[in-house]
Amino acid sequence: MLVAACNAKQPETVQFLLQKYPTTETSQKLHEAAMAGGIPVYEIILSKYPELKDHGFGHTCDPIGQAVVNGDLDMLKFLLNQGFDIQMAHFCYIPVLTIAIGKEASEEMIEVLKQHGAPEGQELPALNPSFSSGSED
Repeated sequence: MLVAACNAKQPETVQFLLQKYPTTETSQKLHEAAMAGGIPVYEIILSKYPELKDHGFGHTCDPIGQAVVNGDLDMLKFLLNQGFDIQMAHFCYIPVLTIAIGKEASEEMIEVLKQHGAPEGQELPALNPSFSSGSED
């Protein structure tokens, strides 16, 4: 129920469920749903489970990486203000600043990442020119 309430962006229901079931344990699924629920929902979940700041979404990304890929500047600022680690932020193991620049994120997002010390990674690798998508002529 808690995951569904998060996904439905219902902060009042999330708060109610946490009060009614105070021993609810966290999970990656809950963490992902909390972020999907937006800042009001995520704020409630983080107040109950502050340890989530140190957990990603499996091996593919972490909350900062997801915010950058989504182009969600408000969520990015929220995460940084909550103390999420910009040094470890990635999406598919690519540093978030590299992702932001590569996907032509807003100048403001790129500036926020730089101001908070996002490490500059290498450029995204180009496709190997020896690969071809069709048959050779």
